Amino acid sequence: MRQPCDGSAELLIAQAKRLEPRLRGEFQKLVDSVNGDESVKSSLCLSSGLRAQAVFGPAKSPTRVNDKCKEENERPSSVLDYSRLTVIFADPLLLADFHDKLRRKQAEYHVHDGDFTILRVINKFNQERPMKQPPNVHINFMFEGHVCEVQLILEDFMLIKDYSHKPYEIVRLVQDQSGNNILAQMTRDQRHKVIEHVIAEGVYCRHPGAASYPSTDAHLEWH
Repeated sequence: MRQPCDGSAELLIAQAKRLEPRLRGEFQKLVDSVNGDESVKSSLCLSSGLRAQAVFGPAKSPTRVNDKCKEENERPSSVLDYSRLTVIFADPLLLADFHDKLRRKQAEYHVHDGDFTILRVINKFNQERPMKQPPNVHINFMFEGHVCEVQLILEDFMLIKDYSHKPYEIVRLVQDQSGNNILAQMTRDQRHKVIEHVIAEGVYCRHPGAASYPSTDAHLEWH
């Protein structure tokens, strides 16, 4: 699967930015419908008090895209998450309800000649143990000529994913362009300062008691 446009990273990022307001609007409507649908009997809520919440990822940087393509010997069109979001749920029942609403949204678009098509659904709840990835429902879909990504995940698994990302952040931070570990060249105090900075400034680590998840402009990024 690839982006329909085999252009540069800069071009594909610009496409994602142009469709972002419409994509946000459509998915927020779906999330609002889950929060307001009293026919689905669930008493569980997120720490924010909602049943479901959407978190939109920021624009990818051309440097990050090009580095990834170089590592994998691929073209920028192979990247499928220029436009991406996570929808977080309190209850598996609500996740299933959202997936059903997403399928119905696809049917509505096709009736009105709109461009919204689900291309692939990967059920990562169905993994061999021990799990190597956080369990979620990973969906790629076409929206107005651009392949996008949405992950449907339960809040508890989202929190685990956030916390487990910390070691990866540290590894990324302390590698030079050749992949060498620059921590080995630091004093003990310098190493501690680097790690403390990641823990203090990182955006992945959110305390379970937090009132809500970051705003839609939060720097949530997947690699």
